[in-house]
Amino acid sequence: MSAPQPPIVDFKPFVPAWDYEAAKELYRRIGFRVNWDSPEVCEIDTGAGFRFLLLPGGVPELAANTMLSLWVADVDAWYERLSGLRLDEEFPGTSVSPPQLEPWGWRICYLRCPDHLLWHIGQPVRPGLAEEQRALHSR
Repeated sequence: MSAPQPPIVDFKPFVPAWDYEAAKELYRRIGFRVNWDSPEVCEIDTGAGFRFLLLPGGVPELAANTMLSLWVADVDAWYERLSGLRLDEEFPGTSVSPPQLEPWGWRICYLRCPDHLLWHIGQPVRPGLAEEQRALHSR
């Protein structure tokens, strides 16, 4: 028998940013907050109790393959808000796609950041849909 797991106090992923200052401003514009900041790392707070650590620089291939998921109560409201901010005008390379139904039963709005980080902003269509689809495809 193994020893019990020691308590976990917090969990925050490290997220690379090619343009550190622009990334911080992009996250502020979408409504996130910079809790603390230094030249080496800063903490970004979504305002819903979830945070991540933003790092300057990084490996382009890593950033291009980094995806974060933000589950929301109303994906359409998020899409309207993000598209209304016209982020692509201030942050070239940024794009926001309209919500679309994915095979796993969620409607997802994709936010692509200038450093190629991809946010999946979504909500379930209805409880159990993902399980139903998996059962259908496993036949």
